[in-house]
Amino acid sequence: MFSFFKKITQTSAPKSSGTTAKKPTVAKEQDELNKCISDFSTIMRNERIGDLTVDCTRENLLNTDKIFTLVIFATKCYFSTNILEGLKKYIPNGIPVVFALDRTVKKNKEVYSKIKELEAYENVASFYFSRGMTAKDRLLHVLPKISSKFVGIFTLRDKINVRSFQQVIENQLNGNADADVLSFNGAFDLTLTKNASVSGLSGLFFNKNFLEKSLNAFQNNADYWLGFYLLNQSKNANVKCVDDKEKYWFAVNTDDFSVPDLSFFMRDSVDVLKNLCKDTDSVNLFIDYVIDYLQHSVSYKKCSDNKIALIASGCAILCSAIKEYFSTDDWRKIIYRFCVIFDFDQITKKAFIQNIHKQAVTSIIPVKKDVVAVLETDFMQDLKESLLPALEKKYTVIYESKPQYYDYHFFYCMVMRTEIQPAQYVISSNDMHKYITSGKQVIILWHGLGMLKEVAEADRVKYPMNYMVNSAKSCVEPYAKSFHMPVDKVLPLGQVQTDILFDKSYLNSCRESICELYSIPHDAQIVFFAPTFRNGTPNKYYDFGVDIELLSKALAENNIYIITKKHHVFSHIMRDKGIDTSGVKNSQNGHFIVDEQHTFVELICASDKFITDYSSGLFYAFIRDLPIVLYAPDVKSYQEGPNGFMINYPSDIPVPFVGEPDASLLMDAILNSDDSVNTPSYKKFKEIHVGSCDGNVSQKLLDYFATWDGKKFADLTI
Repeated sequence: MFSFFKKITQTSAPKSSGTTAKKPTVAKEQDELNKCISDFSTIMRNERIGDLTVDCTRENLLNTDKIFTLVIFATKCYFSTNILEGLKKYIPNGIPVVFALDRTVKKNKEVYSKIKELEAYENVASFYFSRGMTAKDRLLHVLPKISSKFVGIFTLRDKINVRSFQQVIENQLNGNADADVLSFNGAFDLTLTKNASVSGLSGLFFNKNFLEKSLNAFQNNADYWLGFYLLNQSKNANVKCVDDKEKYWFAVNTDDFSVPDLSFFMRDSVDVLKNLCKDTDSVNLFIDYVIDYLQHSVSYKKCSDNKIALIASGCAILCSAIKEYFSTDDWRKIIYRFCVIFDFDQITKKAFIQNIHKQAVTSIIPVKKDVVAVLETDFMQDLKESLLPALEKKYTVIYESKPQYYDYHFFYCMVMRTEIQPAQYVISSNDMHKYITSGKQVIILWHGLGMLKEVAEADRVKYPMNYMVNSAKSCVEPYAKSFHMPVDKVLPLGQVQTDILFDKSYLNSCRESICELYSIPHDAQIVFFAPTFRNGTPNKYYDFGVDIELLSKALAENNIYIITKKHHVFSHIMRDKGIDTSGVKNSQNGHFIVDEQHTFVELICASDKFITDYSSGLFYAFIRDLPIVLYAPDVKSYQEGPNGFMINYPSDIPVPFVGEPDASLLMDAILNSDDSVNTPSYKKFKEIHVGSCDGNVSQKLLDYFATWDGKKFADLTI
């Protein structure tokens, strides 16, 4: 395999010989790798590599009475003497032959010497092209040199019958002189849609005028999928099929391909899928072929790590390019299908593959002015409603929501990295893997408020962030310490997700919706119960511990309804494993409700009171000045577990605390919780933890984003 496909390895320093040392192997291989990425990126940008110079041995073939001329293609991976053995018999008989070859064939002594022998005949012309010239370029260049009525296409790797090939072809063409296309493959459409590169054209004979007109009719400068476009041009053509090719010739495809071959393959595949997007069956068939072809290539013994990296990068770019044509679910299924190529993500988790992809997309896709990316997860789409509407008034926003848990993380990272490339910077409400955000400045609008639980230790190399926005000035230094951030990069602008809590019309609409759905009287009290997730005993992610029917009876007596929503991690695990030992369920009288339809924000907006254990959701309740109850019968074991607190829990929180799984104690706390609201300690706690959440956070963020100078944000003056 070519040296620039070899994985760069450490080599020893060259010995001194008193003369200028040769360039170290590592540096040379790095240069070649950079050239490889450059060629890949240039072609993917739909630009040319190399020059347009064409070397030729004979500008025009002599006028001939032969009904057909053969055009023999060969890019580097098709170099072979296979077809030359057969041509040695037929060329002396006067068959016109045009070779359309990569100029690098001149470095292959065996192949080039045999071609030179055949060039001595006046009915043979050779054209030597840069690989930057596509199959379409080459055909359009050579067709004006041909005087025959029909043109047959083959590659150097194909083989032809040395006894009867010429006679059979001439007889069939004379018998079908009115044909636009003569196919010896039987199923003409199957041939062109299932074979890549010029191999898909091998053995097809086109009326020269029809072929020239067809090539000029489509704008795509096609190479690997030239056959696809010719097929589309031939749907209404006069196509004749003869199903006996094996008697006279057979095509020999290649297991290998060069970087330009790969680049044209991926670039043209994007175009083909865009053309097929309205035909689901055709899309699936085409994707199956692309995946099979690439999977075979990846497993090919000569396919090096660097080449696999470019295949992965090309697949990620392809998936990104076709996103707009599919629903989110269908698009993710396509991504998963491509992931199979790379050993179900085991290959794409390698850092050098991700680094090559970053270099490629950075070169292929330009960063655009006033474009920003917003990234979230499916289970925590905090910014979609709270920030996007305001952001989209000033910027073009690339919004991406990724699955919370999935089997193709690293390849999906490559797809997302492609998606966000046009963005100036990335905004997120949670940690995002470095493979998604690499090379971009990341500003985190942290989803949690205040200071309650210790933040789980995160690898800031693996999950980078350059700026963080939190909920109050008092939180800056503790957050800087917890997140390993410089103090001046922690910005107390408030949490934008809380702006909606100040919208009275939204509060009313949430309450109306929930009351209508669950038939709750308008004079009843709604209590939102939001327990957090426990990561401990298998299948024991939460244990309510209270008799729900007993509690629900007391609720009914006081015209109170508790609505609970399971933590999103808990809900996902239950969905995955189908095991629920929490004891949380709907009560028979309907006063204890497990909600699966509303977001956390919708429920907190509709509620009159709030119950939680260790969830930072309690700060939403403080912003709304709601009565709050802490229900945490497992507080001792929780404190001894992997989670810690940033404050003294529960004594620092000026609200009622229930530390036993007792329905009557919990009911008493709910009834008496109003007494704690509007006390000095309640107000002080609120100011310390969420003092910057004033209903105007989105505007403060927009003002801050406006300080972006193309590389960084301005320092914040507080």
